[in-house]
Amino acid sequence: MQSLPSEILLQILGNLPAESVVACSATSKQLRRAADQSIWRQRCLDDFGEWDQRHNLPDLLKKSSSEVDWRGLYVSRCGVHRNTQRALDAILSQQLGRLDRVRSVIDYGIDIEDVLIKNINASTKTPDVLARRWYAKAILGRLHRERAIRIWTEVANDGGIKLIKALHAFDVFVRGEQAPSFTNIEAILQRHADRCTSSVRDWDDLSTRDKAITLAQYLLENGLVGLRDEHDFSDVRNSFIGHALTHDEHPSLQLISTAIFCGVAERLGLTAKVCGFPGHVVAIVFAQDGLDIDDRPLGENQSRSRQNDDRLYLDPFQSYHEKPVAELRLSLRQLGITGEDAEKAIGPSSDAEIVLRCGRNIITAVQARHQRGILSNDSGIDSNDALYGALWCFLIVTGAEPDVDSASMLARRRSYLPHFMDRFEHHYPFDAHLLVDLICPLFNTSEERQYLRNKLRDAMGKDSIPPSLKLRADVPAGAVRYRIGQVVQHARYSYRGLIYGWDIECTASETWIQMMDVGSLRRGHQQSFYHIIDNDGSTRYVAEDNIQIIKPVTPPPVILAAAGQWFKRWDSENGVFVSNIRDEYPDD
Repeated sequence: MQSLPSEILLQILGNLPAESVVACSATSKQLRRAADQSIWRQRCLDDFGEWDQRHNLPDLLKKSSSEVDWRGLYVSRCGVHRNTQRALDAILSQQLGRLDRVRSVIDYGIDIEDVLIKNINASTKTPDVLARRWYAKAILGRLHRERAIRIWTEVANDGGIKLIKALHAFDVFVRGEQAPSFTNIEAILQRHADRCTSSVRDWDDLSTRDKAITLAQYLLENGLVGLRDEHDFSDVRNSFIGHALTHDEHPSLQLISTAIFCGVAERLGLTAKVCGFPGHVVAIVFAQDGLDIDDRPLGENQSRSRQNDDRLYLDPFQSYHEKPVAELRLSLRQLGITGEDAEKAIGPSSDAEIVLRCGRNIITAVQARHQRGILSNDSGIDSNDALYGALWCFLIVTGAEPDVDSASMLARRRSYLPHFMDRFEHHYPFDAHLLVDLICPLFNTSEERQYLRNKLRDAMGKDSIPPSLKLRADVPAGAVRYRIGQVVQHARYSYRGLIYGWDIECTASETWIQMMDVGSLRRGHQQSFYHIIDNDGSTRYVAEDNIQIIKPVTPPPVILAAAGQWFKRWDSENGVFVSNIRDEYPDD
């Protein structure tokens, strides 16, 4: 062993598992010296895909291996993995204390992504595969949502966040680990900037006007902006900048197309801003300081304030021809917008205004999808996530736009709150601490304060107070015919669903009972009612009279994906789901 060159020992140790490297380095001084920081540096890069920004990994990589405690970093990351796995296993084993366990691992940041993705991809042979996948995905979603929300918080506080990053936060919130990283977004924009400059001769000799028009032409002719089909206006994906930049066809609405133009323009040294013109977003390209848009020096008699009028308007969504400002002013007059309001309308919009407008586009697209009866998420965008993300954005960023008074800000936030809380309660209970930290302070002096406190107390109470036991011994014979885990079909509407809870009789409000005409049922409200998740992901409360038991070979995909919230796995032999909520339904 002592005759082996250090290079050979280094190669041997580099191919061993980390545990073996530690064991070997403890056997001799020679092996301990061989297992230097370069080994652990490579281990860190090979074994861990994502690194939280607190590590400052790019800076560490610039240093020599001996200047960084890579072994310590590796040990620390392994500890994060162990703690995250233990927290997930504890969440799967009992219903109580989940919120605190989630919060404990969220504090590690993006470092937890690797171990969560490993659980999301758990083998179908894993005894609790559905629960493991569902809760790992739920924790990871919580992590990505917080990352996006923190970005919007900086936008609201004028923290210097670039518009592209603020728009990318919608991708992070909704698409999570499937979204391209912001580093990738920046690289794509830079690549287009480089290709644009190489597409023409003597780029540096072009004026600001010609550079802007050339860029718009490059983006349009290469299919990097705009839509191919008019029906794509209602496709929610086209409001996500990450999707637009990475999809093969690069589809995007006007707002996203214009933001992409401005993002590339910035990398070309142009000053370009998004103008949230009513009904149609456009780009403004400003002249350089002291020059007009054609790079001619301003005359001595021309005020430097004239710079604000020396600009170029473009609509990169559909054309690379200059959009005359007179045409924009005429459109505004036809809308009844004049004077100072008109000047504001043709000026650059704040990042807050554009981010809020993107959120409105997302909600409009989701509503259009529902109106057309499209309830599945075959677009790759979950409708609940998209709506919830837009509502988070509205609550956080509203008020950061220019000229919004506190009364208007509060009124708008109040209008969003009921829809937001409904989604939180039904789909995102792991966000409770986020609401405490970020939503409650927004209403700290308003009448909604107590409303929020009550809702959050209820949510946290469910996580800390043992649920009431639903014992079959306490149920009159035949009163509850069906069990949790059974797949059913609605007798009247034919949709399929999964039972995840039951009540001996209807416990809904009197208003709901009347609205649903429960009295017209054969046994009215004095029969068992079942909590069901149906094949479009909606939760329902269904009377026993309306239920038919079925035994499918395989449940519908949406039900199979959602079942992990309550069940461990699908038992194909018996045609039922195996319960993971026995501390509430011990006999089912």
